[in-house]
Amino acid sequence: DLIDGKRILREIRLMRHFSHSNILMIRDLVPPAHPDHEDIYIVMDLMDTDMHRVIHSKQDLSDQHFQYFIYQLLRGLLYLHS
Repeated sequence: DLIDGKRILREIRLMRHFSHSNILMIRDLVPPAHPDHEDIYIVMDLMDTDMHRVIHSKQDLSDQHFQYFIYQLLRGLLYLHS
């Protein structure tokens, strides 16, 4: 789809531009092996976990946990807007 392709290209351009500890960076792009394929693989850093797993884990989260999460999100957001 042309619209999806434009959105993906925009995301790739933005992610290649940013270099910050709170924003995922693109390490590499792997093009399709065959011209008829429509997939492109984006290589990023391996993360230990994601926010969904942390929030829905059995571990009780303290106020300090939430403050740290919000702090990290705001640092990334500040970088994006600076």
